[in-house]
Amino acid sequence: MTRQEAIAYMLSTHKPIAHELFGKEEFVRYDGMNLKDESNLCLPYGEFWAIRSGGVWEDGWFKV
Repeated sequence: MTRQEAIAYMLSTHKPIAHELFGKEEFVRYDGMNLKDESNLCLPYGEFWAIRSGGVWEDGWFKV
C-alpha cells in the first residue's frame, strides 16, 4: 500500500505496519498517543515520517 494508505490504516486501526525495506521482524504501530516500534520504543511521529518520505518510501507498505 502507499505511504498515505499505511498512515491512515495505522491511525484508524492501531494495528502495525511495515515496509518492504524493514527487517523481517520490524514494524511500527500507533498506540493512540505515540508511534512505537517492535521493541515498544517510542518514536517521534513527525521525524519518523519526515525521514520516510519520497522515493521508495511512497509505496511498499503492508499490514503486519
